[in-house]
Amino acid sequence: MTAKSISVGMAFRWLDSAFALLRRNPRTILGACALLIMVVLVPAILQQVVLRALQPANPSGELAVVLVFMLLNSIVVPPVLGGLFRLLQACDRGVQVRATSIFDFYREPGAASRMISIALISVVLYAAVLFVANFAIGDGYLVELGKAFMAAQPGKPPVLPAPPNGFGLWCAVFAFVLVAMATAYNLAMTQAALASRSPLECIGDGLSAMFRNLAAFIVFYLVMAVVLSILALIVGLVVGLIVVALGLVSKFLAGFVLFLLYLALLLLAYAVMFGVNYFAWRDTLGDDHAEVARQIAA
Repeated sequence: MTAKSISVGMAFRWLDSAFALLRRNPRTILGACALLIMVVLVPAILQQVVLRALQPANPSGELAVVLVFMLLNSIVVPPVLGGLFRLLQACDRGVQVRATSIFDFYREPGAASRMISIALISVVLYAAVLFVANFAIGDGYLVELGKAFMAAQPGKPPVLPAPPNGFGLWCAVFAFVLVAMATAYNLAMTQAALASRSPLECIGDGLSAMFRNLAAFIVFYLVMAVVLSILALIVGLVVGLIVVALGLVSKFLAGFVLFLLYLALLLLAYAVMFGVNYFAWRDTLGDDHAEVARQIAA
């Protein structure tokens, strides 16, 4: 499949389209995002429970627990994510769906296995990149850095080893690689949810769309990073003032309002983020998949 080229300006229309879609279907999309967040949080909460129960004596034991739940997350979450992408496509086409329809993906073993396969392949690829990064930076610095974070005591900052020469440059290079991989991964996952192609074909499609439109993605990410930094500063100041004012009345009230604001911002971030991802797929890889349309309508 040949990916389509887009202009730099078209990338910014994804954001406008995501907000427009959310305005037309607020309850459905926000409800689906709330369910997705719950599914994501379950493995994270179980991980903390297991860590507290086992209390591993060394960082290696703790790392083993983290890896097990990372694998669990890669199996449980992708099908729900595929359901969310189908829900967004349905909303985009004007088809009425329920928020709970994101779980319907589990009823299609073939489609669910595509999503899980891509997630597991991506874990291996990310591990390979980290291995290469550790080798390129040298002296096993990333391993020592990971051990320092794992061995850190609660409430105390970790004691970090001194970085080697050129560490900042290598960080910039591998950050770029990881962002490019994340872009290809998101497009591949959307392709797996909305097109009948094999996992390897979906990964190839995601990589093709990412490389073909690399300039548009880079400009979009850079501009959004600046805009989000400014928004985060403004929102942080406003929320801080609200919490301080409410804290004068009741600390419990201040904490409760802070939790509600955090939840609202998280839901909005999920809805917009996955909306942008869907429209990025639609403009670079999307097609009129009649089969998927019939599945959604049914």
